[in-house]
Amino acid sequence: MLRGLSPDSPPGTAPRPDYDPGRWSLARREQVKAAELAAAGHPVSAATVKRHRQRYQARGVVGLVDHRVDRRRAGFVLWRTEQILAGSDPPVVVPSRRTLYRLFGRLAHGRHVTGSARARRSLAARPDGPVLLTPSVA
Repeated sequence: MLRGLSPDSPPGTAPRPDYDPGRWSLARREQVKAAELAAAGHPVSAATVKRHRQRYQARGVVGLVDHRVDRRRAGFVLWRTEQILAGSDPPVVVPSRRTLYRLFGRLAHGRHVTGSARARRSLAARPDGPVLLTPSVA
């Protein structure tokens, strides 16, 4: 959409007519891409295509990743725990979702249990608190 060529096109290839930067504005090419995606069964607006293009230009492919998944990490841990316990012998009674979230929150509070590896390493590298020496009684 930016140059009118697919990333794997050989050098010297002419841009697709609807995406030719010398002929059409970027806004027009975004509209064409939105229509093309809608025809393929992925209805999106030109504004959505524009946001994706801007993120791609700013951050590359990483900018296109859906980061909403990060927010569901605690839910995944609880879901996976339930999955593991479901097949245990003897059977384990799993508490309610609310109780599991409360317990997980208590375990994870201030420990970055599901945070980045960098945060966990940083916290693990901290020295222990001060050691208080008490006089020995002889």
